[in-house]
Amino acid sequence: LQDRRRTLHAATVEAIERLYSDRLAEQVERLAHHAVRGRVLPKAVQYLREAGSKAVNRSANREAIAYFEEALVLLDELPQTTQTLTEALEIRMALGPALIAVKGAPSPEVEALYLRALELVDQLGAGASRFPALWGLWFVNYTRGRYQVALEAGERLLETARKGNDTGELLEAHHALWPTLTAMGRPLQALVHAEQGLALYDRERHGAYAFLYAGHDPGACCRWNRGMTRWLLGYADSGLRDVQDAYRLAEELKHPMTTVIALWHTAWVHCQRGERELAIASLDRLISLARPHEFSVWIDTSDALIHVMKRERTSVNAIAELYRQLGSAQYTTAWRRTACICVLAELCADSEYADEGFQMLHSIPEEHRGAFGAPEILGLEGELLLKQEQTALDEAKRRFQEAIELARDRGEKSFELRAATSLARLLDRQGRREEAHAALAGVYGWFTEGFGTADLKAAKALLQELS
Repeated sequence: LQDRRRTLHAATVEAIERLYSDRLAEQVERLAHHAVRGRVLPKAVQYLREAGSKAVNRSANREAIAYFEEALVLLDELPQTTQTLTEALEIRMALGPALIAVKGAPSPEVEALYLRALELVDQLGAGASRFPALWGLWFVNYTRGRYQVALEAGERLLETARKGNDTGELLEAHHALWPTLTAMGRPLQALVHAEQGLALYDRERHGAYAFLYAGHDPGACCRWNRGMTRWLLGYADSGLRDVQDAYRLAEELKHPMTTVIALWHTAWVHCQRGERELAIASLDRLISLARPHEFSVWIDTSDALIHVMKRERTSVNAIAELYRQLGSAQYTTAWRRTACICVLAELCADSEYADEGFQMLHSIPEEHRGAFGAPEILGLEGELLLKQEQTALDEAKRRFQEAIELARDRGEKSFELRAATSLARLLDRQGRREEAHAALAGVYGWFTEGFGTADLKAAKALLQELS
C-alpha cells in the first residue's frame, strides 16, 4: 500500500507539472507536498525550497522555516555531492533571516545555522557565500552584546568589501559597523558609517538584501540608526526626521519586519523626547503588525514599554512583573534590553521604588554598563540614590558628575543635558544657586534645536528659576 501511495504521489507531481507548466510557481506548495510523499527527493528539495522562498516574500516566517528545514532533512538523505552541498548552503542562507525573525538573532539556532553555512563555504570553496555567512555570525555576536568581537568582525567585513567592487557588500559592511558602534557608546563613529550607508544605498539594487541580511532593509536601518545617534548627539529634531524617514521607506517597501524595527526606533526617539503618547502609538502599531507575523521578540518588550510609559500600574508587584516580562525576552538585542531597563528604572525613581530601580540597573551585565546608555545609567543611579537615602547627596552628586563627564567624552549631549539638569537641581537644594546655574547653562547653551522636547523645556525652566 505504501508503494502504491508513493507511486500515486509521484504521478501527481508529473501531472501538475504538465497541467501547470506555464505557472508552476503557483503550485510549488502542492508539488512539494506530493514530491515528499512520493519520495521524489530531488524534486521535493527543489519545491520545498521554492515554497520556502514564497513564504519568506510574504513574511510567513514559520511556514518558511518549516519548508526550508524539511528540505535540509531530505538533502541529508541524498549523496553528498557538490550540487547537494551547494543547495544545502543556499537553503541555509535563505533560512537565516526567517529564523532571526522568529527566534531572535541571539538564539543558539541562528548561530548554529551560520556556523554550518561557513563550514559548507570552506568545504565547497564557495567564496560568494562567505561574506553573508560571516555577516550572519557578526549579527549574532552584535545582538548578544559581544561588542568587541562584533566590532572586529565588522572591520574585517569592511576590509574585505573594500578590496572588491561589490557596492552591496560595502553597504552591508558599513551596516555591520553603524549599529555595533552605537551599541558600544561611540555615536560619532557610528554616524560616519550610517552616512556611508545612505550614500551607497540604492533602493532598486539593494531592496532585496533584507532576504539575505538579517531580514530588514539596510537603507531603512541606516536612517533609523542615524536618527538614534543624532538624538544622542543633541540633535533631537533631526533625529526624529530620520526615524520618520526610515518608517516611510519601510512602508513603501511593504516589508513587515523592516516596518516593525522602524516603529521601535521611532518609539524610542519619541520616548527620549518626552513624547510618550506618540511613543505608545508607535508601539501599538508595532504590536498590531508583529503579532500576525509572530515577531515575538519585538512584541514582549514593546508591550512592557507601553505599560511603563502609560504609568498606570505603579505598584511594586506590577513593576516586578514588567521587569520579568523584559527579562523573559531572552533573545532581545542586548542594547535594546538596556534601553528598556533604563525606562523602567526611571519609573521606579518617579514612583519612589529606589531599591527595585537599583536591582534592575544592577542586572545589566558589567560588560554592557559601559556601553549603550552608560551616562543614563549613572544619572538614574544618582536619582535613585536621592530617593533611597536623602543623606546620600555627595554620592548622588558624584554619579551626576561622572555621567556628565562620560557623556561629554562621547559627544552624547542629550545625556549630558539630563545629568547636568539633575546636578543643578541637587546643587540648588544645597543652596548653591550660582554653581547650579553654571553647571547647566553651558550645556544648555550648546543646543541649536529640540527646544520643544521635555528635557530642554525642563532645563530652560530650571535656569529661569536659578537666574
